[in-house]
Amino acid sequence: MFFFDRACEDINVDKVVVDDYDGAFKAVEHLILSGYRRIAHLAGPRHISISKDRFKGYLDALQKYHMPFEEELLICGGFNEEDGIFGFQKLRQLNKLPDAIFAVNDPVAMGAFMQIKEMGLKIPDDIALVGFSDIPGVSLLDPPLTTVAQPQYQIGQAAAKMLLQQIDHGLESDVPQIEILKTKLIIRKST
Repeated sequence: MFFFDRACEDINVDKVVVDDYDGAFKAVEHLILSGYRRIAHLAGPRHISISKDRFKGYLDALQKYHMPFEEELLICGGFNEEDGIFGFQKLRQLNKLPDAIFAVNDPVAMGAFMQIKEMGLKIPDDIALVGFSDIPGVSLLDPPLTTVAQPQYQIGQAAAKMLLQQIDHGLESDVPQIEILKTKLIIRKST
């Protein structure tokens, strides 16, 4: 047995994952270096490892550049467009909107994207937006979404290789293999 893309921390098996922390850190660092100062995070569920790692990357980027963490700018939700819609609606209730949003994934970013457009705000002039995954279609939005790309092909390759090794050497392994693949920040016009 093994996990790929999304792994359970509590089960000691082979895993192929991406460096969610580093991807999130680079995304938020990009926003900071682009001049954004009030950066919200539309986070995933608190108990899921990718949510925790992406949140930690967000926090550490803020800390590196001596920017305060504002609790009101953290909205925890899920991984769907509806969560992005709901998250942005919560941000709208604040006295002051953030000038940028880092979303836990692209579907959440797309939900926020729709709400931002519906409000008549301009991306990135009024509010910048970054997602995570680089799912098909985000490059076709207007403006195209800045996102963290996951190496999907390499994830599949590494998972297939692990599976074949398990078959060749038996399914039992004393020491689980963990392969962590790098992500890549794809800068588009939403930032």
